Amino acid sequence: MRPIFLFLSILVLVKAELLIDTKSTNIGIEDDVQFLFNWNSQSNYLALNDEVKKNVEFINLKTNNNENFKCAVPIYSPNQFYQDQSSETDLNRIKTSNLLAEFHQRKLCSYRIESYWIYELCHGNFVRQYHETKSAGKVIINGEYFLGYFDSTKQDPDYFKQNNDKLIPSIAWKNLNGVKIPTYAVKYTDGTLCEILKDTKREITVFYACDEHGNDNIVGFEEISSCIYEMIVVSKWICAHPVYKIPEKTHSSISCYSDDKIITKPLELVKIEAEQSALKVDRNKIQMTNNAGQTFVVHYKNVEEGDQEEDKKIEDGVNGDKVSSQTINEDAQKKIIKAFLDGEDCLTGGTGWWKFEICFGKHVLQYHDDEKTKKRQSILLGTWNVDDHIKWINARPSKRPLQPKTQRLHSSLLYSEGSKCDETNKNRFVEVKLKCVRGKSNSATVGLYLIEPALCEYLLGVESPWLCDYIESVDANGLVEKQSP
Repeated sequence: MRPIFLFLSILVLVKAELLIDTKSTNIGIEDDVQFLFNWNSQSNYLALNDEVKKNVEFINLKTNNNENFKCAVPIYSPNQFYQDQSSETDLNRIKTSNLLAEFHQRKLCSYRIESYWIYELCHGNFVRQYHETKSAGKVIINGEYFLGYFDSTKQDPDYFKQNNDKLIPSIAWKNLNGVKIPTYAVKYTDGTLCEILKDTKREITVFYACDEHGNDNIVGFEEISSCIYEMIVVSKWICAHPVYKIPEKTHSSISCYSDDKIITKPLELVKIEAEQSALKVDRNKIQMTNNAGQTFVVHYKNVEEGDQEEDKKIEDGVNGDKVSSQTINEDAQKKIIKAFLDGEDCLTGGTGWWKFEICFGKHVLQYHDDEKTKKRQSILLGTWNVDDHIKWINARPSKRPLQPKTQRLHSSLLYSEGSKCDETNKNRFVEVKLKCVRGKSNSATVGLYLIEPALCEYLLGVESPWLCDYIESVDANGLVEKQSP
């Protein structure tokens, strides 16, 4: 229960009905147990009987105004969460592996389709990642990796014993849409060999979450480390086991008793409650107090349609400030692009496990920085070679910049001779597409994206209004003077 003490003295002054998160590591739900604060007089504390005191732990609370309280925090046993949902007999009667075996007999497959990759989960068989294209009416698989195969002998037990020999279900707690939910983990191992980690095979853990309306959909996929994956699937079958049903949040009470005969709750809290009550009574008035102790009352009115024209005039009057702020932002972005085109700075992008980096006139790579080891894993997608670029663009006239120059919106450059791709037995390469964007509300930003249209062939886009002048200045090969041979 120790985490309560860290937050209590701070949160106690915020509002009358306080909710505080705790970490209940014994039962795995951590921040999902919340407490509601009740404030009581000294006489109520004296009236507590011994039976009530057995089920709580008392802590002393002192406010910034030196007000003292004794707070009774409920004591939870490690098994209480499960006992509240079903009896131990019920838990022992239901074996999740039996439910899983029945589900596997149906021989179903689930799919997740992304921009390039397709993920196929054949429950109880394998998990596959692949890319397909259609040619002459035929489907061709260009890239294929098996992320793992199901083996019943490599699964964790349904239950594990605690020191008191009581059985606790094996639960993996995962975050789904910001909510922590109980799931059942199923391992798929011995997949395709990993190119990055020598002599290591891919493996994936599939987490089944209860959803009474679930259709065995893949709702989450992530590469948590090199060639190690996780997948979340929502399904009905797991709901037959009560512990995998998503628990309802309960608000247990923490009762605090004043050491003072007169006050019941902190005075600062009383003031906050009074201010909140005033706001509820008069929603068009706000009372504020500055650091000097001066109190101001601000009156406001809701904007009706008839008032919008007047607001427009006010807005026009402050446009100078808006332009000044935007100019500062644009100047910063302009400097970023200039440093990038001069080869002084690199641009980075990506939000998943793999990030990417382009250093103009040098290289493009994918990388992952390990926070624990402080080491970087990287894959070279391409390096700049002007001769390779000219050969490439001569073979693809459609990639040449448009004429006249004022009509140009983009220019492409080839970065070749990346690292060897085992699947194609060729070197990786990337087309870097610089794009001029005009007239957008967010035109002062720099946009980056990286896609893989074909296996080990990449397209990296850089978009900005500050690329427009550069694109107009390149020659028929998409090069400026210093880049030309």
